[in-house]
Amino acid sequence: MSDSDIMSFLTYQNAGGMNTDFTSVKSALKWDPIYYSRTANASYGIGLAAVILNDEAVGYNSKIVFITDSSVSVDSRFLKLAINNKIPIYFFCIGDFNTAALIGYAQLTGGKVYSAKTAAEINQSCSEIGSKTFAGEKDTDGDGFTDIEEMSGLIVSSNCKIVNTDYMKADTDDDGLDDNEEVDVELTKVEVPGKQGNPSTFKYYHHMWSDPSDPDTDGDGTVDSSDLNPLVYSFVPYLDILCEYAQNYCSDNNLRNKDDEITLVLEFLRSTKYIGTKWNITAGNINENFIAYVKDNNIDVYNYFLGDDNAVEELFDPLTNEKYDLKHLAATMNAYFEKNDIKSIYSTYYGSMNDMAGWAGDLQQVIDQDILYGKDQYYAHNMSIEAAYQEMSTYLGNRSNSHYGISDVIVDADAVNLYYEYKDNPNMDLNELLNNYLIKMNNKQRFSDFIYNITGSNERSDLKILATSYIRPPMDFLSAGCVYSSSTCNLITENMIYGFASAFCDYYFDLAN
Repeated sequence: MSDSDIMSFLTYQNAGGMNTDFTSVKSALKWDPIYYSRTANASYGIGLAAVILNDEAVGYNSKIVFITDSSVSVDSRFLKLAINNKIPIYFFCIGDFNTAALIGYAQLTGGKVYSAKTAAEINQSCSEIGSKTFAGEKDTDGDGFTDIEEMSGLIVSSNCKIVNTDYMKADTDDDGLDDNEEVDVELTKVEVPGKQGNPSTFKYYHHMWSDPSDPDTDGDGTVDSSDLNPLVYSFVPYLDILCEYAQNYCSDNNLRNKDDEITLVLEFLRSTKYIGTKWNITAGNINENFIAYVKDNNIDVYNYFLGDDNAVEELFDPLTNEKYDLKHLAATMNAYFEKNDIKSIYSTYYGSMNDMAGWAGDLQQVIDQDILYGKDQYYAHNMSIEAAYQEMSTYLGNRSNSHYGISDVIVDADAVNLYYEYKDNPNMDLNELLNNYLIKMNNKQRFSDFIYNITGSNERSDLKILATSYIRPPMDFLSAGCVYSSSTCNLITENMIYGFASAFCDYYFDLAN
Protein backbone atom coordinates (compact mmCIF):
# COMPACT_ATOMS: atom_id res chain seq x y z
CA MET A 1 0.00 0.00 0.00
CA SER A 2 1.60 3.28 -1.13
CA ASP A 3 1.00 6.72 0.35
CA SER A 4 -1.41 7.56 -2.51
CA ASP A 5 -3.56 4.47 -1.98
CA ILE A 6 -6.68 4.36 0.13
CA MET A 7 -8.07 1.17 1.65
CA SER A 8 -10.70 -0.26 3.94
CA PHE A 9 -11.61 -3.66 5.33
CA LEU A 10 -15.11 -4.97 4.78
CA THR A 11 -16.93 -7.42 7.00
CA TYR A 12 -20.16 -9.03 5.89
CA GLN A 13 -22.47 -11.94 6.15
CA ASN A 14 -25.95 -11.22 4.85
CA ALA A 15 -25.37 -7.59 5.77
CA GLY A 16 -22.27 -5.59 6.56
CA GLY A 17 -20.17 -2.59 5.78
CA MET A 18 -16.74 -1.04 6.05
CA ASN A 19 -14.90 -1.39 9.36
CA THR A 20 -13.41 2.06 8.79
CA ASP A 21 -13.66 4.81 6.21
CA PHE A 22 -11.25 4.66 3.29
CA THR A 23 -7.87 5.84 4.47
CA SER A 24 -4.22 5.92 3.43
CA VAL A 25 -3.09 5.68 7.08
CA LYS A 26 -2.23 2.07 7.79
CA SER A 27 -2.55 2.47 11.55
CA ALA A 28 -6.11 3.69 11.15
CA LEU A 29 -7.19 0.49 9.44
CA LYS A 30 -9.07 -1.88 11.66
CA TRP A 31 -9.95 -5.49 11.02
CA ASP A 32 -11.96 -7.21 13.67
CA PRO A 33 -12.28 -10.89 12.72
CA ILE A 34 -15.78 -12.22 13.22
CA TYR A 35 -16.28 -15.94 13.50
CA TYR A 36 -19.60 -16.91 12.02
CA SER A 37 -21.48 -20.02 13.02
CA ARG A 38 -22.27 -20.58 9.35
CA THR A 39 -20.67 -19.86 6.00
CA ALA A 40 -20.38 -16.19 5.06
CA ASN A 41 -22.13 -15.02 1.90
CA ALA A 42 -19.30 -14.45 -0.59
CA SER A 43 -21.68 -13.15 -3.25
CA TYR A 44 -23.00 -10.48 -0.93
CA GLY A 45 -19.49 -9.48 0.11
CA ILE A 46 -18.26 -9.02 -3.45
CA GLY A 47 -21.42 -7.18 -4.51
CA LEU A 48 -21.23 -4.88 -1.50
CA ALA A 49 -17.53 -4.20 -2.11
CA ALA A 50 -18.21 -3.36 -5.76
CA VAL A 51 -20.90 -0.79 -5.04
CA ILE A 52 -18.94 0.79 -2.17
CA LEU A 53 -15.85 1.14 -4.33
CA ASN A 54 -17.80 2.68 -7.18
CA ASP A 55 -19.49 5.13 -4.82
CA GLU A 56 -16.66 5.97 -2.42
CA ALA A 57 -13.49 5.56 -4.49
CA VAL A 58 -14.32 7.45 -7.69
CA GLY A 59 -11.16 8.30 -9.63
CA TYR A 60 -9.10 5.52 -8.08
CA ASN A 61 -7.90 2.35 -9.78
CA SER A 62 -10.14 0.21 -7.58
CA LYS A 63 -9.58 -3.44 -6.71
CA ILE A 64 -11.22 -6.06 -4.53
CA VAL A 65 -8.89 -8.40 -2.59
CA PHE A 66 -10.87 -11.37 -1.34
CA ILE A 67 -9.08 -13.56 1.23
CA THR A 68 -10.54 -17.02 1.65
CA ASP A 69 -9.63 -20.40 3.08
CA SER A 70 -12.05 -22.32 0.89
CA SER A 71 -13.65 -22.21 -2.53
CA VAL A 72 -16.70 -19.94 -2.72
CA SER A 73 -19.62 -19.53 -5.09
CA VAL A 74 -20.31 -16.04 -6.43
CA ASP A 75 -23.74 -15.19 -7.85
CA SER A 76 -23.39 -13.91 -11.42
CA ARG A 77 -25.49 -10.83 -10.65
CA PHE A 78 -23.02 -9.64 -8.02
CA LEU A 79 -20.03 -10.65 -10.12
CA LYS A 80 -21.34 -8.49 -12.94
CA LEU A 81 -21.46 -5.50 -10.60
CA ALA A 82 -17.69 -5.76 -10.32
CA ILE A 83 -17.29 -6.33 -14.06
CA ASN A 84 -19.50 -3.41 -15.11
CA ASN A 85 -17.84 -1.12 -12.57
CA LYS A 86 -14.43 -2.14 -13.96
CA ILE A 87 -13.24 -3.54 -10.63
CA PRO A 88 -10.93 -6.59 -10.85
CA ILE A 89 -11.18 -9.21 -8.10
CA TYR A 90 -8.06 -10.85 -6.69
CA PHE A 91 -8.56 -14.01 -4.66
CA PHE A 92 -5.93 -14.81 -2.01
CA CYS A 93 -6.24 -18.49 -1.19
CA ILE A 94 -4.75 -19.38 2.19
CA GLY A 95 -5.56 -23.08 2.14
CA ASP A 96 -5.32 -26.12 -0.08
CA PHE A 97 -8.54 -26.43 -2.11
CA ASN A 98 -9.82 -26.47 -5.69
CA THR A 99 -9.52 -22.94 -7.09
CA ALA A 100 -10.99 -23.60 -10.56
CA ALA A 101 -14.18 -21.59 -9.90
CA LEU A 102 -12.22 -18.69 -8.40
CA ILE A 103 -9.92 -18.60 -11.43
CA GLY A 104 -12.99 -18.23 -13.66
CA TYR A 105 -14.37 -15.36 -11.57
CA ALA A 106 -11.01 -13.60 -11.51
CA GLN A 107 -10.49 -13.89 -15.26
CA LEU A 108 -13.94 -12.42 -15.96
CA THR A 109 -13.12 -9.32 -13.96
CA GLY A 110 -9.49 -8.96 -15.06
CA GLY A 111 -8.13 -10.17 -11.70
CA LYS A 112 -6.14 -13.19 -10.66
CA VAL A 113 -5.99 -16.01 -8.10
CA TYR A 114 -2.97 -16.23 -5.77
CA SER A 115 -1.91 -19.01 -3.47
CA ALA A 116 -0.71 -17.00 -0.45
CA LYS A 117 -0.37 -19.00 2.73
CA THR A 118 2.17 -16.83 4.54
CA ALA A 119 2.55 -13.12 5.23
CA ALA A 120 5.52 -12.98 2.88
CA GLU A 121 3.52 -14.54 0.03
CA ILE A 122 0.66 -12.13 0.64
CA ASN A 123 3.05 -9.16 0.55
CA GLN A 124 4.62 -10.39 -2.67
CA SER A 125 1.21 -10.85 -4.30
CA CYS A 126 0.06 -7.38 -3.21
CA SER A 127 3.21 -5.87 -4.70
CA GLU A 128 2.44 -7.60 -8.00
CA ILE A 129 -1.11 -6.28 -8.29
CA GLY A 130 -0.36 -2.81 -6.90
CA SER A 131 0.64 -1.25 -10.20
CA LYS A 132 -1.80 -3.14 -12.41
CA THR A 133 -4.62 -1.40 -14.20
CA PHE A 134 -7.94 -2.97 -15.03
CA ALA A 135 -7.41 -5.60 -17.70
CA GLY A 136 -10.79 -4.96 -19.31
CA GLU A 137 -10.30 -1.44 -20.69
CA LYS A 138 -10.14 -2.65 -24.29
CA ASP A 139 -13.13 -1.65 -26.42
CA THR A 140 -12.78 -3.54 -29.70
CA ASP A 141 -15.94 -2.22 -31.39
CA GLY A 142 -15.61 1.34 -30.10
CA ASP A 143 -19.14 1.55 -28.67
CA GLY A 144 -18.04 2.81 -25.26
CA PHE A 145 -18.47 -0.50 -23.46
CA THR A 146 -15.35 -2.51 -22.64
CA ASP A 147 -14.97 -5.97 -24.11
CA ILE A 148 -15.16 -7.54 -20.65
CA GLU A 149 -18.45 -5.75 -19.95
CA GLU A 150 -20.00 -6.92 -23.18
CA MET A 151 -18.74 -10.47 -22.78
CA SER A 152 -20.26 -10.71 -19.32
CA GLY A 153 -23.45 -8.73 -20.05
CA LEU A 154 -24.62 -5.21 -19.30
CA ILE A 155 -26.68 -4.53 -16.18
CA VAL A 156 -29.60 -2.42 -17.41
CA SER A 157 -31.92 -2.17 -14.42
CA SER A 158 -31.77 -1.79 -10.65
CA ASN A 159 -32.86 -5.40 -10.25
CA CYS A 160 -29.79 -6.54 -12.19
CA LYS A 161 -31.45 -7.40 -15.50
CA ILE A 162 -28.71 -8.37 -17.97
CA VAL A 163 -28.58 -7.86 -21.74
CA ASN A 164 -25.88 -9.52 -23.80
CA THR A 165 -24.09 -7.65 -26.57
CA ASP A 166 -21.34 -8.48 -29.05
CA TYR A 167 -18.00 -6.87 -28.20
CA MET A 168 -17.00 -7.22 -31.87
CA LYS A 169 -20.00 -5.24 -33.21
CA ALA A 170 -20.95 -1.68 -32.28
CA ASP A 171 -24.53 -2.45 -33.39
CA THR A 172 -25.17 -5.90 -31.96
CA ASP A 173 -28.70 -6.38 -33.32
CA ASP A 174 -28.23 -4.58 -36.68
CA ASP A 175 -31.18 -2.27 -36.04
CA GLY A 176 -29.35 0.87 -37.15
CA LEU A 177 -28.57 1.99 -33.59
CA ASP A 178 -25.18 1.43 -31.99
CA ASP A 179 -25.23 -0.27 -28.60
CA ASN A 180 -24.32 3.02 -26.90
CA GLU A 181 -27.38 4.65 -28.50
CA GLU A 182 -29.64 2.03 -26.96
CA VAL A 183 -27.93 1.83 -23.57
CA ASP A 184 -26.23 4.69 -21.71
CA VAL A 185 -22.50 4.12 -21.23
CA GLU A 186 -22.53 6.15 -18.00
CA LEU A 187 -23.92 4.37 -14.97
CA THR A 188 -27.10 5.38 -13.15
CA LYS A 189 -26.84 5.33 -9.35
CA VAL A 190 -29.77 4.31 -7.12
CA GLU A 191 -29.62 4.46 -3.33
CA VAL A 192 -31.05 1.49 -1.44
CA PRO A 193 -31.84 2.45 2.19
CA GLY A 194 -30.40 0.08 4.75
CA LYS A 195 -32.69 -2.04 6.88
CA GLN A 196 -32.56 -2.62 10.65
CA GLY A 197 -30.01 0.09 11.22
CA ASN A 198 -27.64 -0.90 8.42
CA PRO A 199 -26.21 1.83 6.19
CA SER A 200 -27.59 2.55 2.72
CA THR A 201 -26.05 0.81 -0.25
CA PHE A 202 -26.09 1.83 -3.88
CA LYS A 203 -27.00 0.02 -7.07
CA TYR A 204 -25.52 0.94 -10.43
CA TYR A 205 -26.85 0.12 -13.84
CA HIS A 206 -26.82 1.37 -17.43
CA HIS A 207 -30.10 3.05 -18.39
CA MET A 208 -31.61 1.22 -21.38
CA TRP A 209 -33.58 3.11 -24.03
CA SER A 210 -34.07 -0.02 -26.16
CA ASP A 211 -32.62 -3.53 -26.11
CA PRO A 212 -29.30 -3.60 -28.01
CA SER A 213 -29.67 -7.35 -28.50
CA ASP A 214 -33.16 -7.17 -30.06
CA PRO A 215 -33.92 -5.07 -33.18
CA ASP A 216 -37.59 -4.76 -32.10
CA THR A 217 -37.51 -4.42 -28.33
CA ASP A 218 -41.26 -4.16 -27.76
CA GLY A 219 -42.18 -6.71 -30.42
CA ASP A 220 -44.60 -4.43 -32.21
CA GLY A 221 -43.17 -4.98 -35.68
CA THR A 222 -41.37 -1.62 -35.86
CA VAL A 223 -37.56 -1.71 -35.72
CA ASP A 224 -36.13 0.23 -32.76
CA SER A 225 -34.42 2.83 -34.94
CA SER A 226 -37.84 3.77 -36.40
CA ASP A 227 -39.91 3.29 -33.24
CA LEU A 228 -40.88 6.47 -31.39
CA ASN A 229 -41.22 4.49 -28.16
CA PRO A 230 -39.25 1.25 -28.54
CA LEU A 231 -39.91 0.01 -24.99
CA VAL A 232 -43.70 0.24 -25.32
CA TYR A 233 -45.61 -2.17 -27.52
CA SER A 234 -47.56 -0.33 -30.21
CA PHE A 235 -49.26 -2.50 -32.80
CA VAL A 236 -50.32 0.32 -35.11
CA PRO A 237 -47.85 3.13 -35.88
CA TYR A 238 -49.26 6.64 -35.43
CA LEU A 239 -52.44 5.35 -33.76
CA ASP A 240 -51.44 6.95 -30.46
CA ILE A 241 -51.02 10.30 -32.23
CA LEU A 242 -54.37 9.92 -33.99
CA CYS A 243 -56.02 9.27 -30.62
CA GLU A 244 -54.41 12.42 -29.23
CA TYR A 245 -55.87 14.44 -32.11
CA ALA A 246 -59.30 12.98 -31.36
CA GLN A 247 -58.93 14.03 -27.74
CA ASN A 248 -57.91 17.55 -28.73
CA TYR A 249 -60.71 17.82 -31.28
CA CYS A 250 -63.30 16.76 -28.71
CA SER A 251 -61.94 19.28 -26.22
CA ASP A 252 -62.07 22.09 -28.79
CA ASN A 253 -65.64 21.18 -29.77
CA ASN A 254 -67.05 20.50 -26.30
CA LEU A 255 -67.42 16.75 -26.89
CA ARG A 256 -66.70 15.38 -23.44
CA ASN A 257 -67.70 11.73 -23.76
CA LYS A 258 -64.84 9.22 -24.21
CA ASP A 259 -67.10 7.38 -26.65
CA ASP A 260 -66.92 10.44 -28.90
CA GLU A 261 -63.10 10.24 -29.05
CA ILE A 262 -63.07 6.58 -30.03
CA THR A 263 -65.92 7.05 -32.49
CA LEU A 264 -64.00 9.83 -34.25
CA VAL A 265 -60.95 7.58 -34.60
CA LEU A 266 -63.03 4.67 -35.90
CA GLU A 267 -64.83 6.89 -38.44
CA PHE A 268 -61.49 8.26 -39.60
CA LEU A 269 -60.01 4.79 -40.10
CA ARG A 270 -62.94 3.42 -42.14
CA SER A 271 -63.57 6.58 -44.13
CA THR A 272 -61.93 5.51 -47.41
CA LYS A 273 -63.37 2.01 -47.60
CA TYR A 274 -66.44 1.33 -45.47
CA ILE A 275 -68.85 4.02 -46.63
CA GLY A 276 -72.24 4.29 -48.30
CA THR A 277 -75.88 3.90 -47.30
CA LYS A 278 -75.69 0.53 -45.55
CA TRP A 279 -72.56 1.50 -43.64
CA ASN A 280 -74.24 4.72 -42.59
CA ILE A 281 -77.11 2.61 -41.26
CA THR A 282 -74.92 0.20 -39.32
CA ALA A 283 -71.95 2.37 -38.31
CA GLY A 284 -73.21 5.94 -38.61
CA ASN A 285 -72.11 8.92 -40.66
CA ILE A 286 -68.45 9.95 -40.85
CA ASN A 287 -67.25 13.22 -39.31
CA GLU A 288 -65.50 14.83 -42.28
CA ASN A 289 -64.42 17.80 -40.16
CA PHE A 290 -62.23 15.59 -37.99
CA ILE A 291 -60.59 14.07 -41.07
CA ALA A 292 -59.74 17.57 -42.30
CA TYR A 293 -58.47 18.46 -38.82
CA VAL A 294 -55.98 15.57 -38.84
CA LYS A 295 -54.87 16.32 -42.38
CA ASP A 296 -54.22 19.97 -41.52
CA ASN A 297 -52.29 19.13 -38.35
CA ASN A 298 -50.23 16.11 -39.40
CA ILE A 299 -50.01 15.01 -43.01
CA ASP A 300 -47.82 12.02 -42.10
CA VAL A 301 -50.52 10.59 -39.85
CA TYR A 302 -53.17 11.28 -42.46
CA ASN A 303 -51.15 9.62 -45.23
CA TYR A 304 -50.30 6.55 -43.18
CA PHE A 305 -53.95 5.71 -42.63
CA LEU A 306 -55.69 7.25 -45.63
CA GLY A 307 -52.98 7.93 -48.22
CA ASP A 308 -52.73 6.32 -51.62
CA ASP A 309 -49.89 3.97 -50.59
CA ASN A 310 -52.22 2.20 -48.11
CA ALA A 311 -49.40 1.71 -45.59
CA VAL A 312 -51.86 0.76 -42.86
CA GLU A 313 -52.96 -2.24 -44.91
CA GLU A 314 -49.54 -3.86 -44.38
CA LEU A 315 -50.27 -4.77 -40.76
CA PHE A 316 -49.97 -8.38 -39.62
CA ASP A 317 -51.76 -9.99 -36.71
CA PRO A 318 -49.16 -10.63 -33.96
CA LEU A 319 -51.00 -13.78 -32.84
CA THR A 320 -51.21 -15.53 -36.22
CA ASN A 321 -49.09 -13.46 -38.63
CA GLU A 322 -52.12 -13.19 -40.92
CA LYS A 323 -52.96 -9.88 -42.61
CA TYR A 324 -54.76 -7.56 -40.20
CA ASP A 325 -57.48 -5.39 -41.74
CA LEU A 326 -57.54 -2.38 -39.42
CA LYS A 327 -60.13 -0.56 -41.53
CA HIS A 328 -62.52 -3.50 -41.29
CA LEU A 329 -61.93 -3.65 -37.54
CA ALA A 330 -62.71 0.07 -37.26
CA ALA A 331 -65.89 -0.20 -39.31
CA THR A 332 -67.17 -3.11 -37.24
CA MET A 333 -66.31 -1.47 -33.91
CA ASN A 334 -67.88 1.75 -35.16
CA ALA A 335 -71.22 -0.01 -35.45
CA TYR A 336 -71.08 -1.18 -31.84
CA PHE A 337 -70.15 2.28 -30.58
CA GLU A 338 -72.75 3.95 -32.79
CA LYS A 339 -75.57 1.84 -31.39
CA ASN A 340 -73.94 1.70 -27.95
CA ASP A 341 -75.23 -1.78 -27.26
CA ILE A 342 -74.61 -5.26 -28.64
CA LYS A 343 -77.94 -7.03 -28.86
CA SER A 344 -78.20 -10.79 -29.02
CA ILE A 345 -80.75 -13.27 -30.27
CA TYR A 346 -82.34 -13.03 -26.86
CA SER A 347 -83.35 -9.38 -27.31
CA THR A 348 -84.71 -9.59 -30.89
CA TYR A 349 -85.56 -12.48 -33.10
CA TYR A 350 -82.95 -11.79 -35.71
CA GLY A 351 -80.06 -10.51 -33.60
CA SER A 352 -78.54 -7.06 -33.80
CA MET A 353 -77.94 -4.55 -36.56
CA ASN A 354 -74.49 -3.99 -35.04
CA ASP A 355 -73.42 -7.53 -35.92
CA MET A 356 -74.16 -6.82 -39.57
CA ALA A 357 -71.05 -4.62 -39.71
CA GLY A 358 -68.97 -7.63 -38.66
CA TRP A 359 -69.33 -11.36 -38.43
CA ALA A 360 -73.06 -11.55 -39.34
CA GLY A 361 -72.61 -9.38 -42.44
CA ASP A 362 -69.65 -11.51 -43.53
CA LEU A 363 -71.66 -14.67 -42.96
CA GLN A 364 -74.44 -13.37 -45.18
CA GLN A 365 -71.95 -12.14 -47.75
CA VAL A 366 -70.22 -15.50 -48.14
CA ILE A 367 -73.63 -17.11 -48.69
CA ASP A 368 -74.82 -14.41 -51.11
CA GLN A 369 -71.61 -13.78 -53.06
CA ASP A 370 -69.72 -17.09 -52.87
CA ILE A 371 -72.11 -20.00 -52.33
CA LEU A 372 -75.38 -18.94 -53.97
CA TYR A 373 -74.16 -16.36 -56.49
CA GLY A 374 -75.65 -17.19 -59.89
CA LYS A 375 -77.48 -20.25 -58.56
CA ASP A 376 -81.15 -21.08 -59.24
CA GLN A 377 -84.03 -22.71 -57.37
CA TYR A 378 -83.17 -26.15 -58.72
CA TYR A 379 -79.63 -25.96 -57.35
CA ALA A 380 -80.82 -24.65 -54.01
CA HIS A 381 -83.58 -27.18 -53.42
CA ASN A 382 -81.32 -30.10 -54.27
CA MET A 383 -78.55 -29.11 -51.83
CA SER A 384 -78.24 -31.60 -48.96
CA ILE A 385 -77.25 -30.75 -45.41
CA GLU A 386 -73.84 -32.36 -46.04
CA ALA A 387 -73.31 -30.34 -49.22
CA ALA A 388 -74.30 -27.11 -47.46
CA TYR A 389 -71.90 -27.91 -44.62
CA GLN A 390 -69.07 -28.54 -47.10
CA GLU A 391 -69.77 -25.36 -49.06
CA MET A 392 -69.61 -23.19 -45.94
CA SER A 393 -66.48 -24.99 -44.68
CA THR A 394 -64.75 -24.33 -47.98
CA TYR A 395 -65.10 -20.56 -47.74
CA LEU A 396 -64.86 -19.87 -43.98
CA GLY A 397 -61.37 -18.59 -43.21
CA ASN A 398 -60.18 -19.14 -46.77
CA ARG A 399 -57.09 -17.01 -47.50
CA SER A 400 -58.15 -16.38 -51.09
CA ASN A 401 -61.40 -16.20 -53.01
CA SER A 402 -63.71 -15.76 -50.03
CA HIS A 403 -65.89 -12.99 -48.62
CA TYR A 404 -65.29 -14.44 -45.14
CA GLY A 405 -61.53 -14.96 -45.20
CA ILE A 406 -59.22 -15.44 -42.25
CA SER A 407 -58.54 -11.70 -41.94
CA ASP A 408 -62.30 -11.08 -41.66
CA VAL A 409 -62.60 -13.85 -39.07
CA ILE A 410 -59.85 -12.28 -36.94
CA VAL A 411 -60.99 -8.67 -36.96
CA ASP A 412 -64.66 -9.58 -36.55
CA ALA A 413 -63.76 -11.34 -33.32
CA ASP A 414 -61.45 -8.55 -32.15
CA ALA A 415 -64.07 -5.88 -32.82
CA VAL A 416 -66.56 -7.54 -30.50
CA ASN A 417 -63.94 -8.32 -27.84
CA LEU A 418 -62.48 -4.81 -27.91
CA TYR A 419 -65.91 -3.28 -27.42
CA TYR A 420 -66.30 -5.30 -24.24
CA GLU A 421 -62.74 -4.43 -23.21
CA TYR A 422 -63.75 -0.78 -23.49
CA LYS A 423 -66.80 -1.32 -21.30
CA ASP A 424 -64.45 -2.64 -18.61
CA ASN A 425 -61.85 0.11 -19.25
CA PRO A 426 -63.81 3.21 -20.30
CA ASN A 427 -60.89 5.60 -19.84
CA MET A 428 -58.68 3.92 -22.44
CA ASP A 429 -58.31 5.22 -25.98
CA LEU A 430 -58.32 2.90 -29.00
CA ASN A 431 -54.53 2.62 -29.10
CA GLU A 432 -54.36 1.56 -25.45
CA LEU A 433 -57.26 -0.87 -25.86
CA LEU A 434 -55.76 -2.56 -28.90
CA ASN A 435 -52.23 -2.81 -27.46
CA ASN A 436 -53.34 -4.15 -24.08
CA TYR A 437 -55.70 -6.61 -25.73
CA LEU A 438 -53.10 -8.06 -28.09
CA ILE A 439 -50.41 -8.28 -25.40
CA LYS A 440 -52.53 -10.42 -23.07
CA MET A 441 -54.44 -12.37 -25.73
CA ASN A 442 -53.78 -15.75 -27.35
CA ASN A 443 -55.59 -16.99 -30.43
CA LYS A 444 -57.77 -19.57 -28.66
CA GLN A 445 -58.86 -17.08 -26.05
CA ARG A 446 -59.61 -14.56 -28.80
CA PHE A 447 -62.32 -16.83 -30.21
CA SER A 448 -63.64 -18.25 -26.95
CA ASP A 449 -64.14 -14.67 -25.73
CA PHE A 450 -65.82 -13.80 -29.03
CA ILE A 451 -68.30 -16.68 -28.72
CA TYR A 452 -69.13 -15.71 -25.16
CA ASN A 453 -69.50 -12.03 -25.97
CA ILE A 454 -71.99 -12.51 -28.81
CA THR A 455 -74.05 -15.27 -27.17
CA GLY A 456 -73.65 -14.71 -23.43
CA SER A 457 -72.55 -18.32 -23.03
CA ASN A 458 -70.01 -20.88 -24.22
CA GLU A 459 -72.67 -23.24 -25.53
CA ARG A 460 -72.51 -24.48 -29.13
CA SER A 461 -76.31 -24.53 -29.31
CA ASP A 462 -76.52 -20.81 -28.51
CA LEU A 463 -74.04 -19.91 -31.25
CA LYS A 464 -75.96 -22.07 -33.70
CA ILE A 465 -79.25 -20.34 -32.86
CA LEU A 466 -77.65 -16.93 -33.32
CA ALA A 467 -76.03 -17.89 -36.65
CA THR A 468 -79.34 -19.33 -37.88
CA SER A 469 -81.11 -16.04 -37.19
CA TYR A 470 -78.82 -14.31 -39.68
CA ILE A 471 -78.64 -17.07 -42.29
CA ARG A 472 -82.33 -16.59 -43.02
CA PRO A 473 -83.62 -13.42 -41.33
CA PRO A 474 -87.25 -12.28 -41.54
CA MET A 475 -88.22 -10.18 -44.53
CA ASP A 476 -88.51 -6.93 -42.56
CA PHE A 477 -84.78 -7.19 -41.85
CA LEU A 478 -83.89 -7.06 -45.54
CA SER A 479 -84.65 -3.37 -45.84
CA ALA A 480 -82.74 -2.49 -42.66
CA GLY A 481 -79.24 -3.30 -43.86
CA CYS A 482 -79.21 -7.00 -44.71
CA VAL A 483 -76.63 -8.11 -47.29
CA TYR A 484 -79.06 -10.44 -49.08
CA SER A 485 -81.29 -9.55 -51.93
CA SER A 486 -84.83 -10.88 -51.66
CA SER A 487 -84.05 -13.47 -54.36
CA THR A 488 -81.14 -14.87 -52.36
CA CYS A 489 -83.25 -15.11 -49.24
CA ASN A 490 -85.84 -17.12 -51.22
CA LEU A 491 -83.17 -19.65 -52.24
CA ILE A 492 -82.24 -20.62 -48.69
CA THR A 493 -83.68 -23.94 -47.63
CA GLU A 494 -83.89 -25.75 -44.28
CA ASN A 495 -81.00 -28.01 -45.39
CA MET A 496 -78.86 -24.94 -46.05
CA ILE A 497 -79.75 -23.33 -42.73
CA TYR A 498 -78.78 -26.46 -40.81
CA GLY A 499 -75.64 -27.16 -42.85
CA PHE A 500 -74.38 -23.55 -42.91
CA ALA A 501 -75.02 -22.99 -39.19
CA SER A 502 -73.37 -26.29 -38.23
CA ALA A 503 -70.25 -25.51 -40.27
CA PHE A 504 -70.10 -22.02 -38.82
CA CYS A 505 -70.31 -23.32 -35.24
CA ASP A 506 -67.76 -26.08 -35.79
CA TYR A 507 -65.32 -23.62 -37.36
CA TYR A 508 -65.44 -21.17 -34.47
CA PHE A 509 -65.38 -23.81 -31.76
CA ASP A 510 -62.36 -25.40 -33.42
CA LEU A 511 -60.60 -22.01 -33.27
CA ALA A 512 -61.56 -21.60 -29.63
CA ASN A 513 -60.32 -25.03 -28.62
